[in-house]
Amino acid sequence: MMDYVALRKSLGTQDRNQLAKILDGILSQLDDYQMVTAFGGYYFEQIVSGFSDERFLEELRVFYEKSRYGSFFDRKWTWTSKTYDEITPITGCWYQLMGHWLDAVCKGVDTRKRETTQSAFQLLFELLDQIRDQGIIVMHKNVGEEYIECKSDYRMVYASFQQSLLP
Repeated sequence: MMDYVALRKSLGTQDRNQLAKILDGILSQLDDYQMVTAFGGYYFEQIVSGFSDERFLEELRVFYEKSRYGSFFDRKWTWTSKTYDEITPITGCWYQLMGHWLDAVCKGVDTRKRETTQSAFQLLFELLDQIRDQGIIVMHKNVGEEYIECKSDYRMVYASFQQSLLP
C-alpha cells in the first residue's frame, strides 16, 4: 500500500516545524483509543513522569473515576462463542492505560513522596480487584489482570515498597 522505507526517509529530511505540522494532522485524526495505542508509552514516560505528586495523583484519580463510572465499559460487546475472548478497542485502551499507570507508579517509588506512592497503588489495586468482581471496569467476564502489559513487576515493587514502610 505504501513504501514505508521511502516514507521514513522522506520524514527524516523534514525540519522540526514541518514534522510538527505533520504530527498535528495525524493527531487530529485519532480517537482517544488510537491516541493511547500510538502515544501512550511516550506520554507516560515523558509527561506523566514529570508531574508533581499532586498533579500525578489528580490525573490518576481521573482515570480511577472514569474506570469506576463506566467510561471503559464496552456496552457494544456481546458474549458469543466467537467473541468471548475478544478484546475490543475500548477495553484494550483500559488495559493499556492501566499498564502505563502501574509502570508510572513503580518508576516513581524512589522519587515520589511515600504518601503519593501509597495512594496511587491503593487506587490501582482497587481497580484490579474490581475487574472481575463488579463488572464495571470492563464488560468482559473472562479477562483480567493477565491482559495488562506492564514493564514492571508491580506486585513485587509494591511488596518491596510495603517492606520499606516497616520500622
